[in-house]
Amino acid sequence: MSESPLDVGLLTPVAVGNDDAVTDAAFLTALVHAEVALVRAYEAVGTAPRGTGDALQAALNEAAPIDAAALAAASVAGGNPVIPLVAQLRERVPADVRAWVHRGATSQDVLDTALAFVARDASDLVSGSLRETVRALEPFARAHRDDVAAARTLTQHAVPTTVGLRAANWLRGVRRAEERVDAATRALPAQLGGAAGTLASFVAVAGAEAAGRLPGAYAEALRLATPESPWHTTRWPITELGDALVQAIDAVGVVAADVATLSRTEIGELREGSGGGSSAMPQKRNPAASVLIRSAAMRAPQLGASLHLAAALAVDERPDGAWHAEWPTLRELLRLALGATAQAATLVRGLRVDADAVARNLAETGGLILAERLSIVLGPVVGAKRVARIVRAAGAGEDLEALVEEALVEAGTSAVDVGPLLDPANYTGLAGDLVDRVAPPHPENEGNVSLPTIALSKPAGPDGAPLLVLGASLGTSSVLWEDALPALAERYRVAVLDMPGHGAAPPTREPFTIGAIADAVARAIEERGEQRVLYAGVSLGGAVGLELLLRHPGLVRAAAILASGAKLGEPQGWRDRAAQVRAQSTSSLIIASAQRWFAPGSIERNPVITGRLLHALQDTDDESYALCCEALADFDVRELLPDIEVPVLAVWGAHDEVTPERSLRLVAEGVRDGRAVGLAEASHLPPADDAVETAAVLLRFFDEITEGRTDAAA
Repeated sequence: MSESPLDVGLLTPVAVGNDDAVTDAAFLTALVHAEVALVRAYEAVGTAPRGTGDALQAALNEAAPIDAAALAAASVAGGNPVIPLVAQLRERVPADVRAWVHRGATSQDVLDTALAFVARDASDLVSGSLRETVRALEPFARAHRDDVAAARTLTQHAVPTTVGLRAANWLRGVRRAEERVDAATRALPAQLGGAAGTLASFVAVAGAEAAGRLPGAYAEALRLATPESPWHTTRWPITELGDALVQAIDAVGVVAADVATLSRTEIGELREGSGGGSSAMPQKRNPAASVLIRSAAMRAPQLGASLHLAAALAVDERPDGAWHAEWPTLRELLRLALGATAQAATLVRGLRVDADAVARNLAETGGLILAERLSIVLGPVVGAKRVARIVRAAGAGEDLEALVEEALVEAGTSAVDVGPLLDPANYTGLAGDLVDRVAPPHPENEGNVSLPTIALSKPAGPDGAPLLVLGASLGTSSVLWEDALPALAERYRVAVLDMPGHGAAPPTREPFTIGAIADAVARAIEERGEQRVLYAGVSLGGAVGLELLLRHPGLVRAAAILASGAKLGEPQGWRDRAAQVRAQSTSSLIIASAQRWFAPGSIERNPVITGRLLHALQDTDDESYALCCEALADFDVRELLPDIEVPVLAVWGAHDEVTPERSLRLVAEGVRDGRAVGLAEASHLPPADDAVETAAVLLRFFDEITEGRTDAAA
C-alpha cells in the first residue's frame, strides 16, 4: 500500500484548504462518534447502566488511535469499514463496556449515521459560505443599483440593464440555495433500524417501549434529526441534500461564469480582487476563483444524478452496491460545495467594477442598444418601416441621434425629446426596484444605519495630537490597554474601543460581520470630526482594523495589527464556541482563555491586569460574545490584503499559539507596505503580557508615520 495519500488536492484545487470536514479522518471520527452515541442512547432510555457511555469514551481516549489505512484495508472483506471498526473498538474497551458496543445495530445504521454526521457539519460550513456570499452581494448590488450596463442575450448586446440588477439576480440564486442547503441539513436523520429495518434486535435488547425511544435518543446524542422510521432503502435524506448542494454550486457557478466572461480583456467590466498569474504570460490577471468555481459547477450535476441513480436502485432491505456508491459520491459533492462556496465568498468580497469599461461597452453599438425602445416610441410616430431604416443606417455607421431627429422633422412632430430618448439610463425599466426587493436600501442612506453597538472612549492625551484608536480583543475590554496607555498618551490622543457587549459597549442581539464592526468604528470616528487616524488592535481588534483599512481606506493613516490575522481559526471552531457560550456562559471559557491569552509566568508577574481581564471575560454579555464568534467564523480577508496601501505593522507574541508568527507575517507580506516584529515575552495579549515593550514598538512605528522617521521596528 502506498504511504502517500491518494488525493491532496493537486487535481481539485477548488477544494484545497476547505475540505477538512470530509476527509477520511473526519469520517473515521464520525464512525466512532456514532458507535459511542448508540451506547449513550441505550443509557438515556434506561437500558445500559449509567456511566457506560462515559466509560466507553474514556477507554477510547486512552487507547491507541485507530489506523485509517489499516481499517480501509480490512474493510474490503466485508464491503464496509464498520465491521472491522467494531472489532477494534471492542478490543480497546473494558469487558463490562464491550457488550454495549454496536449492540443490536447493523453496519448500515452506523455508516449512514456517520455519513449524516459528516454531511451535517460540512453542509453547515457550506451554508456559512453562502451566507457570507449573500452578505457581500447585498452591498455590492446596492452600490451599483443605478450603474447602467449592456445586457447580453445569446452573447449579444440586447437592452440596457444595471450592474446592480445583475448582482441582485446572483443574490437571489445564492440566497435561495442557502435556504435549501440549510433545510436539507436540518433534516438529516440518524439511522437506526437493525439488520432489516424492523428494530427487532433493539426490541430484544431493550424491550418494545425503550426500543421505540432509542432512535430519538440516538439522534439527540449526535444532534441529528430523529428519523420517522429506518431509511435503509428510502434515500431521500441523501438525494435531497445532494440536490441542495448541486443548487448551491449552480448558484455560485452562475456568479463565476458571469465574472469570468465580464473580466475578459476585451470586455473588462469586472475583475477579481486578487487575480491569478500565468507561468508563461506575466501580463495576465486570470480570474482564478471564477475558474475554480466553474470547474466544480461542471462536475456537481453528474454527482447529484449518481445519488439519484443509487437511490432508485436501493432494492430489498439493503442495496447491493447502490448504497456503497453513495459514499464517495456524496463526499465528493460535499467537497466541491465546500470549495466552490468558500471561493465564491472570497470572489464576491473582492469583486471590482471598472466603470469606464462598463460605459465604453454600453456605447459600443452607437446607441442601437436602444433599438427596442426606438421601435416602441418612434413606431407610432414615424412608422415601423422608417424605424427599421434608422436602425439599419445607424448599424452602418451613421449618427443615430441625427437620423432620429431627421425622421421627426419629416414627420412634422416635436413631441419626442431625442436626448432623453437615447439615454440608456432612461430604459432600465424596474431594474432599481428589482434590486431594492432583494437588497433593500441600507438605513445608512437615511442617516440611521443599524450597526453593532460599540463604545469608543473619550480621548486621553495632548490636545492637537493625532488620534490613536486602540481595539481590544474578544472577551476583554479597554482594560487590556490600561498598562500601555500612559506611554502612548504622552504623544497621542488615545481612545479605546470596546467590542459589542464587551466592557462599556451595550449588548447586541442581531448578527453582524467584522466589517460591520469596522463600519461602526468608522462612524464613531467620523462623528467626532476626526480624519486620518492611527489604529492598533489586538486579535478581534486586529481583524476589525483590517476591515477598517479595506472598507474605509481614507480614514486610517497607519495601523498596527497585534496577535491577529487575515483569517482567525476555523469556522466550525468559532461556531462551536458560540454554542458553548450560549449554553454555559463565558464563565466556561475562563480556564482555557487563561492558558491561551497569557505567556508563561505572566499571571504571576502581572496579577492585577490578568485578573481583571479574566473578570472582563466573565462580565462580557454571552449573546454578544457568541455573535462575535460567528462573525469571526465568516472573517477571511486574505485575498484582499493587496488592496491595503497604508503602512501596516504586524506584531506577534513569541508564546502565542493562537495567532503565531506565520499569521502576522502573512499580513505584513500581503499588504503593500507591511512590516512585522515579535515580542519575546508576550503571548496572545501583548499589552497585558508586556505593556512596556508593546507601547515602545507602537510608538516607534507611529512616530515614523507621523514624523517621517525611518527607524521604526521592522
